[in-house]
Amino acid sequence: MKPSVFVVGSYNEEDDEVLQMAEFLATQEDSNAVIGIVRVCLTDIEEDFFYTIENSNIDVGERMPFRKGWLDLPFLSAICHSNGFTKLALLRMDILGEKPLIRLCVSYEKDVQAEEVAEAEPIHEDFLGWGEIRGCCSRDDLPNEAQKYLEWIEAVICLPVCCISSGSGPGEVVLI
Repeated sequence: MKPSVFVVGSYNEEDDEVLQMAEFLATQEDSNAVIGIVRVCLTDIEEDFFYTIENSNIDVGERMPFRKGWLDLPFLSAICHSNGFTKLALLRMDILGEKPLIRLCVSYEKDVQAEEVAEAEPIHEDFLGWGEIRGCCSRDDLPNEAQKYLEWIEAVICLPVCCISSGSGPGEVVLI
């Protein structure tokens, strides 16, 4: 039996990176897995809201504010656990690694509700860019900074990362 795959964030049917990752995950034998596909960074043209999508059928849930740019782990954690995800698949690790400084929002100065996130002061963990990851075949092949980044995500969200994209082409996926 194949895993259940969901997309966290905005999505359209021409979104090649999401479709390629979903197609890859559909080839895996992991019947109990509920996998969330997540972009580790957003661009200026993308939506400010997370949506949950299953098998290309858009199920628009409650709109929640999302800080553009750096991955917001407390917010993502709430989404993952409320949707029953058991694993994460991360997109754009190759793009993010090109930046000299990478940040993860790991918490907030005070406890906040979803509607208060936009005004809350985030606490970030900083990482150095890790450079090129094309050609990596496993977690051990990834640069140390990329491995640390994945470890932080897994520790804060309490879910394993099962794979990442290492490029924009078909088959450029690293099983973790």
